[in-house]
Amino acid sequence: MILKKLFTAFLFVLTPVLLSASQAEHVVPTELSILWVLPFVGILLCIAIIPLINGHFWEKNLWWISLGVFCIPMSLIFTIFMGEQLRELTFEKALEYISFIILLGSLFTISGGILIKGSLNGTPVVNSIFLFIGSIIASFVGTTGASMLLIRPLIRANSSRKNKAHIVIFFIFLVSNIGGLLTPLGDPPLFLGYLQGVPFTWTLRLLPQWAVASSIVLAIFYFFDVFMYRKETGTVSISQGSSPAADQRGFFSIENDITNSLEILDLNRLADKGRITLQSLATVRRYLNNAKETLLELSTVRTDNRSEKFGIDGKLNLVLLAGIVICIFMQGVMVKKFPGKWPAFGPQELGMLILTGISLLITPLASETRKLNGFTFGPIKEVAFLFAGIFAAMIPALHILQHKGAALGIVKPWQFFWASGSLSSFLDNAPTYLTFLSVGKGLNLPNDLGFVLNDGTGLSAAVLAAISCGSVFMGANTYIGNGPNFMVRSIAEENGVKMPSFFGYMLYSGSILIPTFILITFIFFI
Repeated sequence: MILKKLFTAFLFVLTPVLLSASQAEHVVPTELSILWVLPFVGILLCIAIIPLINGHFWEKNLWWISLGVFCIPMSLIFTIFMGEQLRELTFEKALEYISFIILLGSLFTISGGILIKGSLNGTPVVNSIFLFIGSIIASFVGTTGASMLLIRPLIRANSSRKNKAHIVIFFIFLVSNIGGLLTPLGDPPLFLGYLQGVPFTWTLRLLPQWAVASSIVLAIFYFFDVFMYRKETGTVSISQGSSPAADQRGFFSIENDITNSLEILDLNRLADKGRITLQSLATVRRYLNNAKETLLELSTVRTDNRSEKFGIDGKLNLVLLAGIVICIFMQGVMVKKFPGKWPAFGPQELGMLILTGISLLITPLASETRKLNGFTFGPIKEVAFLFAGIFAAMIPALHILQHKGAALGIVKPWQFFWASGSLSSFLDNAPTYLTFLSVGKGLNLPNDLGFVLNDGTGLSAAVLAAISCGSVFMGANTYIGNGPNFMVRSIAEENGVKMPSFFGYMLYSGSILIPTFILITFIFFI
C-alpha cells in the first residue's frame, strides 16, 4: 500500500516536467522499427504466462508490472523522445484509454446496482435462450452494456453447475463480441464508422452475417452444454426437470459421510479391536454433522428456487444504463452536426460520470442489492491497470499499421476480413477498423454503398462489410480483443468461476470461432 502511494505521488510530481519537456522540437520519424512492437508482445506474454507460473504473484503485482514496466516507460519515450507525430498519437491513446475506462467503469458500476432475481435453472435450454437474448440486445446497448448487465444473472443461474467456465466463454463470444454487429452503438469500430459518414442504419445490412455467426456458435454451445450437463447430472433427458448438478454432488457427499460413519462403527471391526476411542466417535460426529448441514443446504436451495419469482431490484439503474447509451448516441450526433467544433472528448465522459454518481447514490455500496450481486471494484481495478499497459505498448504497432497498412497488398474482401480481424484480436479494434477503412478508400474501388463518406470518398460495400465483420467478430479471439472480454473474465473469477488461461481461452476460440469464420468467409466474402 505504501509503495503504491509513493508510486502515485511520483507520477503527480513527474507529469508537469514531462509535459514541459514535450514542448521541445524533435524530428518527426518517418520510420519506426518493427522491434518497437516487442513491448506489446512482452505484455501479451506476461498476461499469458505469468498467471500459469504463479497466479498469486500476478494478481498481487499486476498493477506495477503493467504501469511500471510498460505504461510509464513507453509513455515517457513516445512523449519526449520520438517526435511530434508519436507524441500526438500517445496523447490520443491516453484520452482514448481514459474514455474507455470511464465507459467500462460506469457500465460496471451501474449494472452492479441491478439485481435480476428468479428461480432460473442453468439448463442448456435456459442458457442458450440467455445467450441468444444477449446477442440481440448487444447491438442496441453495446457489447459492454449487455455484458455487464447479463453476466451476473447468468453466473447465478448456473451456481449449482460444477463445470461452467465454458458458459462464460461462449457468453464472451456471443454477447461481448458477435452480438454487437447490427448498429453503431454495438461496438466501438462501428461507432467510428458512423462518425466517418457511414449511415446509422447501414450496419443492419450485416444481419445475414450476424445471423450465421450467431446461429453456428449458439448451436455449438447448446450441444456442448448438453454434454457437460448430462455428464454432471447423469440424466438422460435435459427437458424432464432433472436434479441440478449441485443436488447430485450434495447427495454424493451425504452418502460418503454416512458410509464413512458406518465403517467406523462396524461391529465386527470393533469386536476385533475390543474398544472404541473418543477420537473415532468425534470423527463419526463430524461426518454426521457434515451430512446434516448438506441436507439443510439442499433443502434451503430447493425452497428458495421454488418460491423466488422473477423480479428486478434497482430498476432506476436500468434508466441510468439507457442514459449511458444516449450519451454515446448524442456524442455521435453532435460530432457529425458540428464537425471540428464539438469536442471529441469531454461531454460524453462527463455525462457517464454523472450517471455513475447517481447510481451510487440510489444504490450505495452497502445496499442489499449490491451485496447480493457480490459487487466490488476489484474487476474494474484489474482491467484499468492491465489496459493502461496494453494501450501504451500498442502505440508503436498502431503507428506502423497506420503508415504501412497500404503496403500489405490487401485488395479483396476476404483479405480485409481476416486482416482487420486478426489485428483486432490483439490490438484495439477501433483504430484497426479506421486503418483498414483508409486502405480500402485508397484502392479507388467502385463505390456501390449508396452514399459517400464525410471526406467525399467511398469504397465497395463488400469491403466495408468485411472490415466491419472482421473488427467486431474477431475481437472474441482473445481475452484482450475487446474491452468487455477481460471484464467478464474478472467478474466470473470473482464469483468463483475458474476461467481458463490466456492460451486456454484461445484453444476454445481457435477450435470454435476460427472454423466459423472460415465458413463465413466462403459464404459472404469470396
